[in-house]
Parts: sequence; C-alpha cells; structure tokens
Amino acid sequence: MKTTKTLIQLKGITKVHQTSNIETTALNNIDLEINEGDFVSIMGPSGGGKSTLLNMLGLLDSPSTGQYFFNGKELAGWSENQRADIRRSNIGVIFQSFNLIDELTVFQNIELALRYQGVPAAQRKDKVETVLKRVALDHRASHYPKQLSGGQQQRVAIARAIVGEPKVLLADEPTGNLDSTNGDQVMHLLKELNSEGTTVIMVTHSSEHANFASRIVRILDGTLVPESAIDAVKDKAVAAQEVN
Repeated sequence: MKTTKTLIQLKGITKVHQTSNIETTALNNIDLEINEGDFVSIMGPSGGGKSTLLNMLGLLDSPSTGQYFFNGKELAGWSENQRADIRRSNIGVIFQSFNLIDELTVFQNIELALRYQGVPAAQRKDKVETVLKRVALDHRASHYPKQLSGGQQQRVAIARAIVGEPKVLLADEPTGNLDSTNGDQVMHLLKELNSEGTTVIMVTHSSEHANFASRIVRILDGTLVPESAIDAVKDKAVAAQEVN
C-alpha cells in the first residue's frame, strides 16, 4: 500500500500587512497540508488571499505568526537567504506574466535558473536541451521572447521552472494571459508533470482548469473554506443533477 508523505505543512499561519495607519490581515490562522504528488488548485475572489497563500507556500514570503514545515523542517524563522536556498533546490515558479528576460534568448532564459544553482556548463546545456524538447520548443532555442506567441512564452516559463527538477511547482494564474487553446495545452502539461511525481500548486480563477487538480482549496477573506464544506456543495450539486 502506497503511503503519502506530507511535503508542506502550514500551522496557524497569519500574515499581517501594516502601514502607519492601517493593519490588513491577508492570511488568518491558515492550517494546510500538501502531500508529495498532490495537484492542488487554490481558488477564491480577487483580494481574498490566493496569491499571498501561494507566496507563503513557495517561501516567497514569511508569516507574521505561525509555523511552516517543508519536508518536516520548521522554516518559519529562517532568514531570506536560508529560504532562498530551499527555493532554489526544491521549488519552481510559473508566473501569469511569464517574467522572461527580453534581452536573453529562450535557451539563456531557461539556463539562467541552472546558473543560480551552480550547475556546470555542460550539464546546463544537456538539461536545457532536454526540457526544450519536453515543451516542444527546441526549434526556438535561439529566439527571443518577443519573437514568440503568448502560449510559447508560457511554455518557456514552464521549462525554466522545471529545468532544475523541483519537488514543487507553483503556478500563479498560468493560463490567465492565454487563449483557451494555449491554456488547455499548459494545463495538460502541468497534469503530465504531476503524473510523473511533481507536486503542483496552482492559483486559478478558472473552474474548468481547477478541475485538472486532485484537490481544490478555497480561500475567502484570508481564511480557508473547510474542504468538507466544498465536498458538501459538490455532493449537493451531483444529487440535484441526478434528480433532474
């Protein structure tokens, strides 16, 4: 029998943004576990805390209070440099706006992630060529981002995120700037990566794309909606369809 291993665990995570006059609670007492091999979609209204939660899960932000565990290690009190070391070795990020560097070729954009990890040049070349074939863009290696379509740029961004073979892939609205055809291609690629063992955590507004995931986590006003409540709504909808 296959056992599941908890990869990321949040306990009582709160994030408060404070200015001279205003205090805003972005996350409120979040408890969440992500297992190895999960595909999790995070949904909720704009301003509800989705991106803040994703940043917290990806060690891109630190909590005001609470505990963060990665592979069993408590990291909430670690410095930014320490968190960056964990990110480089374990976490890949895909942004809605691609975040490619216009002055670098496709090859160089992807290679940059490996340079940060200190991977030797010969290994970088092999890894980049392999991942370019994976996203069907090996014929575009010497092109620049502005010479590519939006869908192609997002596939380059995915290649850059996965070239280091991370345990976790974070995707912040990865289809938000794409048409339906390119969006579906990106989702099928994420699903394929997940089936091969990569843990995927995605923020999305699309119910259709959220359903590619094995779990849907909903957040409202910085607070998680209990998954039991989500399941109850699903069960009610299914029952209504059966009656009709």
